[in-house]
Amino acid sequence: MRALMLAGINSFEYIAATLFFPVIIGLIALAAVPQLTGTAKYLKGNVGPYMLLGLMTMLVVVLLNLMIAIASKTQTQAQITALPITLMTTFLPMVAGIHPVLQVINNYTFMGDFTLFFNNISIGKVSQSPPYASCIWLISLIILNVLLFKRNQRQHVK
Repeated sequence: MRALMLAGINSFEYIAATLFFPVIIGLIALAAVPQLTGTAKYLKGNVGPYMLLGLMTMLVVVLLNLMIAIASKTQTQAQITALPITLMTTFLPMVAGIHPVLQVINNYTFMGDFTLFFNNISIGKVSQSPPYASCIWLISLIILNVLLFKRNQRQHVK
């Protein structure tokens, strides 16, 4: 981030470039994955909640990685910091059913509501509980990103 600011990239350009392509790719994936995996039949009548939870989860992942990018001094540091988050995002929902502690951890992560939605829909239930964990993660990361971005701008101006 600091190197880009020194190269003349302004804040809006950086944020727009960082968020635009992941969001577009995420939206395409949200629409395509149920069709490709054959799970679209389970989503009948639940496309709205699926898209909302998918969009919230996707935004949390993007904002989390943006926060890491803003806070990191080098690209290597950002990659090393992002690796455990990528692994958690990928594997925690899959292994959450193995042990009750992993299930509790999963429930409080940004993947918890999305995992719960698919676990319930696969057995014919629709979860009516609001996605509190995803909302808290999303709001917290928006606030943290704004604060880190402002701090970064102040450091760049000095």
